[in-house]
Amino acid sequence: MPWSFGKRSLLLLLPAAFVLFSCRGVPPEIQSEGGARIRVEIGGNDSVSTDTLLRITRPLLKEFAKDPSRDTAVFDAALEIEDFYRSEGFPEVVVQHELRRGQPTRVRFEIQEGPQVRVQSLKIEGNRNLNREQLLAMLPRKRTGAFGTGDLLFVRDELEAFAEAIRSRYQGEGYMDVQVKGPIIERKKGETKARVRYEIQEGPLYTIRKVLLSPKLREALGKNRPPAPVGKPLSARLTNKYLNKLIALLRNKGYPRPRLRPRVRKAPGKFETDILIDGELGIHGKVGEIRVQGNERTKTSFIERTFDLPRGKLFQGDLEEQGLRDLYLTGLFKKVSVDYEDMGKGLLRVLLTVEEGDSREISALVGYGSYEGPRLGLQYQDHNLLGLGLDLLLSGKISLKSYRLSTKLSDRDFLASDGSLDVGAEFMRREEPSFTDKSLRFTTAYKHKIAGPLEGQVGYAFARHFNTSTPIIEPLRFLRGFNEGRVFGELALDKRDHPLRPFRGHRELLTLERAAQGLGGDVDFTRLRVRGTFYQPISRRLRMIANADVGFLWPEDGSASVPLQERFFNGGHRSVRSFRESKLGPRDANGNRVGGEYRNTFNLEFRTPLGKTLEAALFFDAGNVGRNVQDYGLRELHYAIGVGLRVHVPGLPIRLDFGVNPNLDPGDENWVLHFSLGEPF
Repeated sequence: MPWSFGKRSLLLLLPAAFVLFSCRGVPPEIQSEGGARIRVEIGGNDSVSTDTLLRITRPLLKEFAKDPSRDTAVFDAALEIEDFYRSEGFPEVVVQHELRRGQPTRVRFEIQEGPQVRVQSLKIEGNRNLNREQLLAMLPRKRTGAFGTGDLLFVRDELEAFAEAIRSRYQGEGYMDVQVKGPIIERKKGETKARVRYEIQEGPLYTIRKVLLSPKLREALGKNRPPAPVGKPLSARLTNKYLNKLIALLRNKGYPRPRLRPRVRKAPGKFETDILIDGELGIHGKVGEIRVQGNERTKTSFIERTFDLPRGKLFQGDLEEQGLRDLYLTGLFKKVSVDYEDMGKGLLRVLLTVEEGDSREISALVGYGSYEGPRLGLQYQDHNLLGLGLDLLLSGKISLKSYRLSTKLSDRDFLASDGSLDVGAEFMRREEPSFTDKSLRFTTAYKHKIAGPLEGQVGYAFARHFNTSTPIIEPLRFLRGFNEGRVFGELALDKRDHPLRPFRGHRELLTLERAAQGLGGDVDFTRLRVRGTFYQPISRRLRMIANADVGFLWPEDGSASVPLQERFFNGGHRSVRSFRESKLGPRDANGNRVGGEYRNTFNLEFRTPLGKTLEAALFFDAGNVGRNVQDYGLRELHYAIGVGLRVHVPGLPIRLDFGVNPNLDPGDENWVLHFSLGEPF
């Protein structure tokens, strides 16, 4: 049987081996649409594959196959090969070509590559006002290695373009007389390394003497023009900033698409310049008609209501920009563009073209906490339910200590106001160190942008708690189940520079809740929570994060009437990190944590980078929990001193925190190690 199998396999392999052997060394052919064939031979290409060179020359050789009288196409193909080699650091490459007519016609390229040259050193001299890093950022750095991490390749065209880029950058910064000598190249023929140098004579810094507008611009802008940057150092950035102000003013005066052109002219005598500004104003008028196109799933009425450019009123650029932002913020569109047509009689037709994105998403959620362990979730979201811009969210999450099923319907343009309405339901079970609880919750909330980064929210929530269990021996009402009806209000101010990984700024949040029997519940209390986080770089490699979280709970019928689920607890990877989750606070006779009516948490953290995605942290935490709100204070604070690591994986920051407890109470742990996903504050 083994012999029979081998013989049959050999018989099957023989045809394939024959084909491979017969094709070995056969030059590739290029065939035109008319059927003419060209056989291409390439020799001497030790550093570049034949397939790569064929891909470069194929368009020109196809032209030659179509019209064999065009010998110049073969010559141009040889030049294309030379240009490619030079772009890869072969400055001495020579490509010769040979053409033999027949059936088929043969074209042969013979390549003398020469050495691949690397830049050994690159010096920039005379740059007093622009540092080396600023200038090198303009250099196209083509490097060796599979991932472009090796030496800088010697490409003369790029080095010459770099000299022109330096010259343009200096002139854009106001050094009109700058002179750049270079590239000055030190290299002998045949060497594999080159030394490159640039010499810069910056010259004087020019200032702006006056800004001159054309008569038609002066008439269109009127007298209330932005102040011109007279007397300031000339720079492209300053000039463009002034141009943008003029364009914004024209757009708010009924000109949708003005185009302005600046021209810099040296003034006689001193080192001064005049800026002359002219251009085309374009069409002008009131908004007469809005025409929406490109929408297949989203209703036109929703797009027009969101864009909200008033008809019959003079065109205003600020309103157009706000409308475009609002359309993008819906998350329904990949691209939105707007154009204008003159309808005559001083009216404009607005052409709004949208490209809809995929409004339906299914995503998996992954997380980890020191107490909960691994967290997994799955969510489905439809951003454009029924084509009305409504947002439907269905989600499920599970961990070792909890599970949750929830749904939420959102109207992000409720009653055409600058706010959104959310209606949601949630079923969950959670296991805390002091209790286990199941609940079914219904919530409705209205969120409104008050001014800039300040947002407000008001709402109502009803929850049914059941199957509650606890090891606590202290007598409590509503131990096994209760209803909760409450109204709430929230103010949020967010001035962080990034919502997920902030480096600078601050965020504050104030929440006030009122639960009462008159609102459909069995419990009566008022709860206030104030939180604030401050982010501040201290130096280029050190930044500080300060966080404070303070809460108060005022019960109507005494502490015993407040269920455990509504009390404050402390400790864990987001609070005082020398304690495990909810393990800081008052205890009963058996040592179980019973929570309290007030809580303080203060965190101070310093971070420094250890690489592109890794940070080290040094932190100090303090916090407490008090039984009775009337005894509020900062007494009996507990502390944590520790170090941590932050690994910033995209979308999934990983944290490791080691917290030490410097003032132990009986039963407290000396230290706690937290591993979690997500930022702490």
